[in-house]
Amino acid sequence: MIKYLATAKECIAGFKSFTIQNIPRSLNQKADVLSKLAIVAFDHLTKKVLVEVLTERSIELKEIEAIVEEKKDNWMTLIIKCQKEGVWLE
Repeated sequence: MIKYLATAKECIAGFKSFTIQNIPRSLNQKADVLSKLAIVAFDHLTKKVLVEVLTERSIELKEIEAIVEEKKDNWMTLIIKCQKEGVWLE
């Protein structure tokens, strides 16, 4: 409880004001049930990690024969030329 108190005091320091309110157990039953359900339902998932080692590739690699670059002007040509030469047209 001392650790929780220290953490709570650190959090409280960031607020201008705060209020502590006691909620009776009779009004908090739904939250209690949900918290217990979460612990029980997912407890087994946190204890092991499954890893599958693949001995073969899952996809086939395609070999690229040649890359052909187009020398035609396109929408980027003017921008590249302006960047290289430092002259910007209006």
